[in-house]
Amino acid sequence: MVSPFHYKRVCSLIEGAGGDIVIGGLSSGRLEMTAILNPDKGSKLMKEEIFGPVFPIIDFEEIQEAIDYVRYEQEKPLVVYYFGDKSGPNAKQVESETSSGAFVVNETIYQILNARLPFGGVG
Repeated sequence: MVSPFHYKRVCSLIEGAGGDIVIGGLSSGRLEMTAILNPDKGSKLMKEEIFGPVFPIIDFEEIQEAIDYVRYEQEKPLVVYYFGDKSGPNAKQVESETSSGAFVVNETIYQILNARLPFGGVG
């Protein structure tokens, strides 16, 4: 973490997120890589940029639920991560029906590994 203030900020995002911590979390004054399954969609974790080792995961039953969430609740996110069959109809549908700075299939750090790829928002 860049500073004690930033550490406290990220910790408060985790503490106020709801959902289930499935990996990592806060322990002994350290912030581990943390995955949170189904955090509250209205929480600060889901509304603010995190800038920390926290990965919120939202599980949807239907693909259209996920598309609607991105389209109507996220206001053009920096990136949409899709995990599933990359050549299947769901991946193509999510890519064509959402707008984001990037659309990444079955990867989480792909853009960081290649400095020539663009990274940023829409517009």
